[in-house]
Amino acid sequence: MLTKRQKEVLDFIKSFKDKKGYSPSLREIQEHLDIDSVSTAHYHISNLEKAGYLEKGEHQARSIDVHDYKIADTPKSKIETFFSVPLYGMANAGPATIFAEENLCGHMSKYQINLE
Repeated sequence: MLTKRQKEVLDFIKSFKDKKGYSPSLREIQEHLDIDSVSTAHYHISNLEKAGYLEKGEHQARSIDVHDYKIADTPKSKIETFFSVPLYGMANAGPATIFAEENLCGHMSKYQINLE
């Protein structure tokens, strides 16, 4: 269950991403919702991530992905994952100095809800 503030944060991220095509920064979340500090905005993001409402790329700016509300509100015991595909960043052409495996950007998952 979401608190009122968590719902505000989640709705802002979703609308921002729908309008601009990328996620808001923590500073933009803080300023739009009139939150006292960036660390408080980060606290809300972390709690939403733990609850399964969104996913944030580690050490990446503007990398917040909002999950479907229906998926997030479903108990984890009823969710079955079809597949999860790792997403890798850019790899340079020519001699390999950075391997794709070292440049993991996140995962894309497809979910199914078991209604039985």
